[in-house]
Amino acid sequence: MLHSEISYVPTPRGDRLEPALLIARGRRAVAIPLSMAHEFTDDAVAIAKAMEYAVILYGSFIRADVFRLVDLITSRLVDLVSAPPGPALNTPDRVQQQLASQRVHLTANGETLLDAR
Repeated sequence: MLHSEISYVPTPRGDRLEPALLIARGRRAVAIPLSMAHEFTDDAVAIAKAMEYAVILYGSFIRADVFRLVDLITSRLVDLVSAPPGPALNTPDRVQQQLASQRVHLTANGETLLDAR
């Protein structure tokens, strides 16, 4: 039995989270991030991707599994596209900006450990 849900995965740059369609079968899963959704508008590409996912989820594929995946993916694309954008991740630069906006200054034993003023 396949399970699907909309969740969030890191973007390729790793600075934000983006909506993704997660499809799971038992302990195996695939994620289709919003940035890849356009690939499923072409039938040949959608079938090729579904074949790859069927191998991951089922260990091999048969025609029925591939078309079951294509149907599931295309039926959930509206949910994926309408999901709100994901939050920014706390990258080192972002943390430094947040600390600077708070004017953080840390000292220990008279030594400055962090000065983000």
